[in-house]
Amino acid sequence: MFIQLDRVSKRYGEKVVISDVSLQIHQGECLVLMGDNGSGKTTLLRLLAGLIYPTEGEVLRKKNGGTKKTLNRKTGYAIDRLPVTNFTAMEYLLAMGLMQGLSKKEIQYQTDKWFELFGLIEDKNEQIASYSKGMRQKVNIMQSLLGDPELLLLDEPLSGLDRNSQRNLIQLLLEYKKTKTTLVCASHEPYIVSELADRVAEMQRGKLIRLLQPEEIVTIDTTLVRVTNLSEAEAKLLSTAEGIIELSIQSTQSKKEAEPELTIIMHSSHSDLLLAHILAQGGSIQSVTKEEK
Repeated sequence: MFIQLDRVSKRYGEKVVISDVSLQIHQGECLVLMGDNGSGKTTLLRLLAGLIYPTEGEVLRKKNGGTKKTLNRKTGYAIDRLPVTNFTAMEYLLAMGLMQGLSKKEIQYQTDKWFELFGLIEDKNEQIASYSKGMRQKVNIMQSLLGDPELLLLDEPLSGLDRNSQRNLIQLLLEYKKTKTTLVCASHEPYIVSELADRVAEMQRGKLIRLLQPEEIVTIDTTLVRVTNLSEAEAKLLSTAEGIIELSIQSTQSKKEAEPELTIIMHSSHSDLLLAHILAQGGSIQSVTKEEK
């Protein structure tokens, strides 16, 4: 089985998000999508997941020895962040599994292993709304693995995870690769590239610039910044600035606090200008950390 994107473009009105992308993804390989925020990585994942459709071109899957057909099933997808809900983790995973046609017994069997692997056994019956970002990310990944998908799509899978959880996830994904599961990950993390990638697709402004081998990737110094006191509108504008790799919004639990906390990963070479811009917009910088590679 392989997946083929044939001159795929996606527009929203006049805005072109993906432009003329042609690509083949082979069974059992891990393709890592790299590029700055707004380069089209998440949109490409959503196209592969069948959540949106191309404006032009086709996304096709071909079975070995079979014919091409539209990509439409056996796909797991971990989005960039799990929505905050009042479900417990176990309730959420049970609901997601039942929607896929899995039995309660199979869901229980699969999730018990993952709760233990990610250290969530004691918290599985707590509401997801009370979880930290890292805990929600673990549940997000777990739901994507339900039903042993043929194609697994992961949007910044290491985001929010501590180093031990990152290692456990990488090892788990390597096991899935051995079963010929196809992985497509949007990630800026060199750890994903070095441990999992067979190829790397570099995206820029909606275009596929080039395909690289993992050893061809040049490590880029990055800085992680946490910011408060910026509105969501200001955060959205900031996300398009040059030098921003990833920007995520963490809503506060208190309704009295109107402004979210932002976690921003930026190129270190742009950090001085971006930090000055944040301060000029009234943002409060909570921490600045040089990311370890």
